[in-house]
Amino acid sequence: MKIGLYVDYSNMKAGGIFTYSVGVLKLLISMNEVEEIYLIYPRDQEEGLKPFLSESKINPVAVDRKRFSFKYLSILSFFFHTTFYVYQTYFQKYFPNFKRLHLLRNFAVRLNPYRRVIDSLKIDLLHVPFKVSPVYGISTPVITTMHDVQEMHFPEFFTSQERIDRSITYKIAADESDHIVVSFDHVKNDIVKYFHVPPEKVSVCRLPLSDSWFVNDKFTPIEELIKKYGIEKDFILYPAATWQHKNHMTLLKAAALLKKQNTHIFLVCTGNKNEFYKKIEEEIENLDLSNSVKFLGVVPEEDLIGLYKSTLLTVIPTLYEAGSGPLFEAMRYGSPVICSNVTSLPETIGNTEYTFDPLNADDIVNKIQMGIKNEQYFKANLENSKARMFYFSTYNSSSDFLSLYKKVGIDNRL
Repeated sequence: MKIGLYVDYSNMKAGGIFTYSVGVLKLLISMNEVEEIYLIYPRDQEEGLKPFLSESKINPVAVDRKRFSFKYLSILSFFFHTTFYVYQTYFQKYFPNFKRLHLLRNFAVRLNPYRRVIDSLKIDLLHVPFKVSPVYGISTPVITTMHDVQEMHFPEFFTSQERIDRSITYKIAADESDHIVVSFDHVKNDIVKYFHVPPEKVSVCRLPLSDSWFVNDKFTPIEELIKKYGIEKDFILYPAATWQHKNHMTLLKAAALLKKQNTHIFLVCTGNKNEFYKKIEEEIENLDLSNSVKFLGVVPEEDLIGLYKSTLLTVIPTLYEAGSGPLFEAMRYGSPVICSNVTSLPETIGNTEYTFDPLNADDIVNKIQMGIKNEQYFKANLENSKARMFYFSTYNSSSDFLSLYKKVGIDNRL
């Protein structure tokens, strides 16, 4: 098979989207049935993908999305496609005679510069490991990975504009993709429920959770991390962008409670700092935690792996996850880990001894205390992670993805 893979982001600022994309790419490289991989990416994102470009199966296809004509046509295509879907979804029942608006979709597809790129490759299908494809309606079948629809569960974490944007772009993706891939059943259920997608159009296909999704497995020793970032040798870790649903606020409350109990912890947080970070900073100041909490922002892969390998405990208090990359990574790199009891996390960690109520700071405190002070709990936690990694290693990801690829490719040729 000849598979196209479109990677829009190739750096750690994209967080789990990039690591998932790397996971898909590594899986494709390992699959004997996949003869060629056309790695399609914006030219400005090439640096992060360089380690893969010399692979024998890889055919790099760099797209200059900053070129004026390419950018202009992409914007026009997106505008016309979105206009058609807004009309069809929200206004068609009120204005049924505007039938010519249906021509906008075909016009948008013809305008899209990505269509010419994909058509020229003669691939069996295009997989976009992100919930929004750069192109739809082409002769090549398009598979998208939809990671979550958390705005349906926590609308208060999104502005009205963000909710509108997501509802439109996700509706287009749900309708226009030839098939949708998700990693967990609860995400499939949400997509079927909220976007009225036939269940047979959505497949649960997990990447090899026991394998690394990073570009490489180099790691920075703790001595270098201490010198580089000014952190303490004994620290607990939370790797996550500062989105509101990542729940840094409750973790900070737990840190303040530990301080009142004379339990010293040094909390290290990594991940992209977005607009919500200002409120986090205010909370750190209000709780008098300035000397015991440090947000490092986005760190290189080797530094993040080094942090996992060096931390006393990884804590994941998120309120929603389609699938928690930090949880897989912590277990994979030998960090003891505790996590929220929501969505896919309990299924992933496989033992309620290591989960907590993410809205209960006292529960988090109790589990942190156990993790850093109870040697038996600490050792059992690591053994649990090893057992889970072994369990995930028996999961045949290649078979699931290959079956899906063949099905979508064959259906397209019939």
